[in-house]
Amino acid sequence: MLRSLMKVSGFTAISRVLGFLRDILIARYLGSGLLGDAFFSAFRFPNLFRRIFGEGAFNAAFVPMFGRRLEKDGKEEAMRFASNAFSSLSVALLILTAAAIPCMPWIMGVVVPGFKAKVEMAPEVGQYESFDVEINGASDIYFTKPDVGSVSIVRLRFIEANERQFTFSNALRFWQTGNRGDAVPLSAVIQDFDKQEQEKALHGSDAAKGMLMGVSEGSNLDELLLFDNEQLHIRLPDGHNYGWLEGEVTTRNTFAPEQSLKIYCNDPKTFELTVTLSQITFCYLLFMALVAHLSGVLNTFKIFGIPAAAPILLNVVFLIGLAVFVHWMDSGAPAHVLAWCVAIAGLLQFIMLYGACCKNGYEYALRAAADERG
Repeated sequence: MLRSLMKVSGFTAISRVLGFLRDILIARYLGSGLLGDAFFSAFRFPNLFRRIFGEGAFNAAFVPMFGRRLEKDGKEEAMRFASNAFSSLSVALLILTAAAIPCMPWIMGVVVPGFKAKVEMAPEVGQYESFDVEINGASDIYFTKPDVGSVSIVRLRFIEANERQFTFSNALRFWQTGNRGDAVPLSAVIQDFDKQEQEKALHGSDAAKGMLMGVSEGSNLDELLLFDNEQLHIRLPDGHNYGWLEGEVTTRNTFAPEQSLKIYCNDPKTFELTVTLSQITFCYLLFMALVAHLSGVLNTFKIFGIPAAAPILLNVVFLIGLAVFVHWMDSGAPAHVLAWCVAIAGLLQFIMLYGACCKNGYEYALRAAADERG
C-alpha cells in the first residue's frame, strides 16, 4: 500500500511540475491575445464533456458495479461487464464526436458568443444606420467590411458607464438611461490614449502607438472611411470607463446586400480560429473518457501507478510540441501545434492504459451492450 501511495504521489508531483513548465511556455508563445483566447476556449470545451462522460456519472456508476461483479462473479464475468461498458461508451463517444466536429461553428457560437460580431449591419447607399455596442472591459474594437464598396463611420462617440446606484432622487433618470453616463467624443478619447502611451514610453515601455489603425485616406475625426479589404482597429485606453460605443454608418457607393459591416470587441479572427482548434481538440474527449474508464478498471485491480502516470504524457507532448515545432522549427501557428498536441496526447494516454490492461491480463473484447446478461 505504501509503495502504491509513493507511486501515485511521485507521478502526480512530476505531472504538476511539468504542467507548471507547460503553462510558462504556453504563456510565452501564445500570450493573452488572439491565440491564447482561442486555444484555451477550444481546450475548455472538450474538457467539459470529458468530465461528464469520463469522470462524471458514467465512471462513478461503473467502478462500484465493476467491483461488485469482480467480487461476486469473478474476473472473467467482471471483464465481460467492463467490455460491454467500454463498447457502449466508445459508440456514444464516436457518435458525439462525429456529430460535434462538423457542427462546431454553431456550438462555439453558443459556448463563446463574445467572440462573434457584436453588430452586423448592411446600410443602404446614402442612408444612415445607427449602432450601439456594449464595450465594457473591451481593450480593442474592430470594424470589418466586405470587399465590395466603401463605408463611412460618422459621429463616433463613447458613452461612460456610471457607477451610481438607484435612489428615489435619480429614479427618473436611472429609468431612462440606466447607468449610462455622458457621451465622450472620439477626439477626447484619442487625447487620453495618446497621453497614456506617452507615459508608457517615458517609463521604458514600447514606443507609443496610435489609437486608430487601418484608417483610410481622407478620414477625419468626424468621418472614418473604410474601403475594400480594410479593417478599422480602435485601441482603447487602459482602465477606461466606457460602457458603450455609439455612432452611425452609411454606404458611400456599391455595397453587396447579402454582406454586412461587422463590429467586434475582439480580433475578428478569434472565433474562426477557436472553431478550428475545437475541431482538432475535440478528439481529446473521445480518448480521455476511455482513459478514465480504463483507469477505473486498473484501480479496481489495485494498479495505481500507471493511471497516475498517464497525465504526464499530456505535459510531455506539450513540451515537445512547444520546444520542437514552435521554438526550434519556428512554426507560424503555435495554437494549431498545441491543439494537435492535445489530440495526440489523448491518443497516447489511451494506448498506454489499454496496453496496461492487456499486459496484466485484463483484455477487452468489443461487444454490443445487448450482450450483457443479468
